[in-house]
Amino acid sequence: RIIFIRHGRTYMNEYLSTPGSQWGEEGFTDTNLPNDLYRDSPLSSKGIEQATKLLDCFTGHHDNDNDNGDGDGDGGKEENNLIRVKDIDIIVVSPLTRALQTFEIGVLPHFLVKNNQDGIDQNNDNKRGRNHPPIITQPLASERVFLVSDLGLSTKELEKKFPFADFTSEFHQFEEEEWWFTVKPSSSISSTEKDDQKEQLLQCTKSKNKQNIHPFTSIKESEYIEWRPNSNGQIYACLGEPDDQFNARMKAFYDWLYQREENVICVVAHWGVLHWLIGLEFENCEMKDVPFEDVKYHVDNNS
Repeated sequence: RIIFIRHGRTYMNEYLSTPGSQWGEEGFTDTNLPNDLYRDSPLSSKGIEQATKLLDCFTGHHDNDNDNGDGDGDGGKEENNLIRVKDIDIIVVSPLTRALQTFEIGVLPHFLVKNNQDGIDQNNDNKRGRNHPPIITQPLASERVFLVSDLGLSTKELEKKFPFADFTSEFHQFEEEEWWFTVKPSSSISSTEKDDQKEQLLQCTKSKNKQNIHPFTSIKESEYIEWRPNSNGQIYACLGEPDDQFNARMKAFYDWLYQREENVICVVAHWGVLHWLIGLEFENCEMKDVPFEDVKYHVDNNS
């Protein structure tokens, strides 16, 4: 089964909920926003509060966990349906800051409590000798690039900010500095190369060559067609991820999940990713425990 968690509320979520700056509105723009709050947008104070409440959705490794969630509509737990963290075999987190923060605040402390009870230093390198499942970041699970908030940070920066996570295992088919979707200059590309890229896009999920970058991670500028609202003065800080690229990436992520041998996978990701996989709505910091058969049924009938 898969435990899906959507990240907490971000500064960009708050910007998009403000009249005059909502998605698709006339004159909408994300070009005038401060980078530290909107590029790879982190959790706002409300998002941190939501992530803290997420702790109450789980029972820890210790036996006497208290049920003290308040179910205030920010996602949170369902009554009498707490998730046992000891059942989780692997944790998969989007490399975008908001997902990593949500996991760090709302799930990771349960494992640190266990480690502390066992006499393990909480400050140890979490990639060695720890008493909890692997915590891996998966670029395939990042949000579709809509706005500047969906552009990430380099793996070097992320490793410094979030030392508990593995930023190596699943990045071998992505650019290290720009692992999210990008649009490349098209000055030197030939028509043959364009045809090759389109063919690669159709067969992108089966490559075994670790040096081979996933073809859906970028396209050439000459091939880009603006798909976001743009007829009423909307201006964007970056180019968005087209349907073909996003769908190919989601199929690759689904295949990756399908091939895993673990019984219980915890995925901390984004609305667009979770909706593609299971077709359900997720509020900020909402968690859903879903049988994998339901995911497979949805993908088989909708992709």
